[in-house]
Amino acid sequence: MSERGVAALRETSFEEDRTMRAAFFGIDLCACRRVAVVYLLAGSALQCQPTRVQAADLDYSSLRGAIMDDKPADAPDWSGVYLGAQAGYANANVDFGRATGDLVAHVLRDTIIESEAAVSGWTALPERDARRGVFGGFIGYNSQWDDVVLGIEANYNHTNMSITARDKLQRAFIASDRYNYNVDLDARSTVKVMDYMTLRARAGYALGSILPYAMMGVAVGRASIDRSASVAVTAYDYSGMGRPVASLDPNPTTLSEKKNNEFAYGMAAGLGVDMLLTDGIFLRGEYEYIRFISFSKARADINTLRGAVGVKF
Repeated sequence: MSERGVAALRETSFEEDRTMRAAFFGIDLCACRRVAVVYLLAGSALQCQPTRVQAADLDYSSLRGAIMDDKPADAPDWSGVYLGAQAGYANANVDFGRATGDLVAHVLRDTIIESEAAVSGWTALPERDARRGVFGGFIGYNSQWDDVVLGIEANYNHTNMSITARDKLQRAFIASDRYNYNVDLDARSTVKVMDYMTLRARAGYALGSILPYAMMGVAVGRASIDRSASVAVTAYDYSGMGRPVASLDPNPTTLSEKKNNEFAYGMAAGLGVDMLLTDGIFLRGEYEYIRFISFSKARADINTLRGAVGVKF
């Protein structure tokens, strides 16, 4: 018998032997074959399953492109300390209206003239304007959030602005004592502003190298004051009883006052724009309005236009 025939005979004997054993033990060979095939297929599927990865392990840079910052890398940075020098032109308007009222009240104290006619409340002096150059310096600090810039600044200006008003006023009235009083009032007042300073908060919006801003704060000014009031009173009997003519003693009576380094306080507000020339040097144009409540009873408003050059660190 050939070798192939022997092999076939052996295989047939093996299958018969396995079948007899399976029958003996009650095993269904067909079912076992089906189970074996299922396991083989499952094993193959597991071997072919790709390895799981986390989303964080994936690189999407090639899909989404480069990450762009909202602020360009070369955008100017306005934050930090800065200082500079400035010069400009100021217009001052001073309302002297009742600047000498307290002097008149002192001259006429305890008189029927003041109690009934309130001479000290008369508007004896007009408003006056003056214009003058100013110069000074400033120092401040900015903090920047995206394009919004907030800061605080101290600003000093020196000038030599003298404003004077002088006028005369005459009135007559009949008082309760039946005298006809003729009152002559001669008043004069001078305010010489020497310097003023503001401490203001600033808020701006950065447009690249240009920073427009608004500011608001408090102001203090220093001035010398020279004022005087001269009051003359002549009273004629209006009762018909022939009473003598009455007057002040002396007539006129003059009271004056001079003050150096008189301080006044007020409020400041304005608009401006800073423009960077380099990373550390900038130019400025600015308008500022200041109202001083009182320089010895005289109210003062100062409007200033100025230019400046500054350095930021």
